[in-house]
Amino acid sequence: MSLITKHTRGKLQNLETGDTDSLILAKRECMKLGLPWQSALDCIPKATYDSLSPAQLEIAESGLESSVISPELNSDNPVSMNIAASYLLSNFKLSEVNGQLTLYSVTSEKDKTLLPLYERDNDKLLVREISTRWLKEAGVPLPPRKANELVKYWFNHTELIEVPNIMGLLGDDHWCLHRSNYFPDPTVEYPTWKKILTRMNDPEAFSSWHYGVYTGDYKGRQMMWWQGIHGEDGKSTVAKVIGQKLYGPAHNAISNASISSNEKRFLNSFFEHAALVIYPDASNRKCLASEEFKTLASAGSDPVLIERKGKPAYTAYLNARMWICSNFAPEVTNDNFMTSRLLYISISPLVDEAPDPSISERLIAELSGFLAYAKECYEKRCPDNYRIRTDTDNAVKELADNFYEDYDIIFGKYWQQTDKQSEVEASVLKNTLFNEGIKTNVQYSKFVEWLVKYKGVKKQKRSSEGGRIFYTGIKPIIERKLSLAEVIAITDKQGQ
Repeated sequence: MSLITKHTRGKLQNLETGDTDSLILAKRECMKLGLPWQSALDCIPKATYDSLSPAQLEIAESGLESSVISPELNSDNPVSMNIAASYLLSNFKLSEVNGQLTLYSVTSEKDKTLLPLYERDNDKLLVREISTRWLKEAGVPLPPRKANELVKYWFNHTELIEVPNIMGLLGDDHWCLHRSNYFPDPTVEYPTWKKILTRMNDPEAFSSWHYGVYTGDYKGRQMMWWQGIHGEDGKSTVAKVIGQKLYGPAHNAISNASISSNEKRFLNSFFEHAALVIYPDASNRKCLASEEFKTLASAGSDPVLIERKGKPAYTAYLNARMWICSNFAPEVTNDNFMTSRLLYISISPLVDEAPDPSISERLIAELSGFLAYAKECYEKRCPDNYRIRTDTDNAVKELADNFYEDYDIIFGKYWQQTDKQSEVEASVLKNTLFNEGIKTNVQYSKFVEWLVKYKGVKKQKRSSEGGRIFYTGIKPIIERKLSLAEVIAITDKQGQ
């Protein structure tokens, strides 16, 4: 017995000569329900079938797909055009959020994985896809006008999918950008990972953060700064294995150039459609204090501006987490915004061990065992899914103390505290600090905040002098010799 719906069966039983739309609609229903085309043909009375027009016969006798791919595609037949567009662009999906349409190509129907496309003109991309498939299947070129019409039909009528998850794990049925095949398995030993973890100052915090970010359970905003002073300690290898194997296309990498003055406006784009962003070989110790990184650390609940090269800016939500790998410690102040979002992990160098070319393969083979350990750590260190408890808070405090020690050294070279009658003009202060490496407005503002808080300096803006700014309570040192302790401190700093 036919499983064709009652409505379609009635259309076919009362089919009129020349009515191609009813046949196309029946064909679409069979394709959607996975029914053989013969189940629809059985609904057409023999006398009616014998009187079908040539166009109807072509559809009836051509199978499920070939009538969609027909050189005689009629632009005046919207049903046929829409079905053809859906068939020819079946390797693409479209989603919408906040009025912004995003186009994806299907990378795997089985795994339900997608790749976001950032072409400047997606219409041209789709026109080429339609034209290429048409030529391959119909054997004749498709006129550009019809190709463009089909793209418009697809954009206007294709069913939008829900915004895909960035990471898809085993068992879920949602479209995603990457579906990992790795999951926690306590039966898998991980000796190679253990040798690396034992060289860290807080291996449980390191593992907790990676498990929470990987599974999506972690909702906090801590950034990881992973430091190995001398290099050759395995940071690059571990970052490459975790990034490529656990996250695949759901991770990005930025470079020092990405946060330079010319490129930093594009920085947010690296965090869209990503779960993890790695900053390997980071040499910018001041990056945590930048406005760009503060925006990223606060992202998630509020949309941020995204700008890509050659495309109009738009807003989007960012949920990627930042993992910074560096041979240097970060510059950190006592600003709670900075310290509360910093997960500072250090790793000691290899001792009496030659480089092992097979380490990557062994780390990959042991990933499921590492994830099982990381899961245990996460359940212990981050029960609220928001803040990972760490043993490195004292190390962060020491970094902040060292930061202000540098301020003290600079201050002692040029100024001394005095009564409120003494003062230094802002332009003089700024030029002096510029020569000491404090060059950006953010760095200058931090130094001034420190002056006010720790040296009792007051800021005065005098309208009587054209709005010039002065800082009272300090005065320049005139021909003062540095103490031995100051000379040693400056020498030590220059030697770092």
